[in-house]
Amino acid sequence: MSDKSPSLPLAERVRKLKLPEDVDRTPSRWQNRLPWLLWLLTLAGCLLLLWRSWRDSSVPTSATAIRTESRAEPGQTSASQPGPAPADPNTVVLEALGYVVPVRKVQVSPKVGGQIIRLYIEEGQRVREGELIAEIDPTKYLHERNRRYALWQQAKARYELLKAGNRPEEIRRAEAAWQEAQAALRQAENDWKRTRLASRAATPEELERTESALQQARQRERALFEQYQLLRLGFRDEEIRQAEAEMLALEAAYRDAEYDLENTRVRSPISGVVLSKRADVGDMVLPNVPSNLSASICDLADLRNLEVDVDISERDLRHIRRRQRCEIRPDAFPQLVLPGKVTRIMPQANRSKASVSVRVGILLPEDVELLPDTRARVRFFAGLADDAK
Repeated sequence: MSDKSPSLPLAERVRKLKLPEDVDRTPSRWQNRLPWLLWLLTLAGCLLLLWRSWRDSSVPTSATAIRTESRAEPGQTSASQPGPAPADPNTVVLEALGYVVPVRKVQVSPKVGGQIIRLYIEEGQRVREGELIAEIDPTKYLHERNRRYALWQQAKARYELLKAGNRPEEIRRAEAAWQEAQAALRQAENDWKRTRLASRAATPEELERTESALQQARQRERALFEQYQLLRLGFRDEEIRQAEAEMLALEAAYRDAEYDLENTRVRSPISGVVLSKRADVGDMVLPNVPSNLSASICDLADLRNLEVDVDISERDLRHIRRRQRCEIRPDAFPQLVLPGKVTRIMPQANRSKASVSVRVGILLPEDVELLPDTRARVRFFAGLADDAK
């Protein structure tokens, strides 16, 4: 079937496709302003979003501050309140899991080193303060104590001798010897005078002999007189003080040796329960321990004075304060509820856990026993422990 429409030349068909010459090709006024309108609308939307975000972040903060100030008691500042607390003191503000730990836990170490010859404890045994728990071989310390005691007694005797002075008999004997020397001196002087008067009849040897005897008598009389004076005056004060100092030093050394001997009997420093033994009979223990010896004998803890160690997250720390009332539920006794209160808030946070350790004291009844390192759940109430009746 053939096309019956007349075929037009190509130039004619192109001409028909062109727009008329009288059509206005200039853009309208709204077409020029449309991009500016869109930009202004976008800017207004951003400003509106920023204003709403600022209002949402600032209004709750000021409201919280107003509520905190309204609850502050007269004479207290809002800074003393760790965070907003509910009005009802029986409201549970936080619940956390912790571990039971003893308030007092000690490692019993001997004050002297040596070999354990007797041990009087076992794990789980109750001991009283001052009770004997072990004995260390005392042989070396006994000999040292006896040696220092002998030295002390020797110095003490010398001090007392110097302080008491010379005996009256010794002084009288020295005085008699001096008087005898005076008589001998007078005799020698008389002999020397007679020999000098009879110089013509006396030989030179006799004159020399009498003069020498006179000099010897004078020297002996002077020496005996000085000895008599020393005995009469007694010992010098400096010698007495020196002897006293030596005596006191040796007495201190003896007391130190006696103290070491007494410490071979190791006694319990507190009343509590033996948690673990670290040494046995035959072991060597030393206070300053090298790597191959034991430094302690056992671990003791007072299991009547317990608390729960709870790690509180930093974001929940605002709910915690000292003396806050708590309830403790040990995992070992799920039906048991024990009263307690916040006793300590540690002054340093754990960086790796982003938490702070809080200690909750347990008011433990006489018929209840808890073991250390067991788990317990703690409920923190809004009120203080003294307010809960």
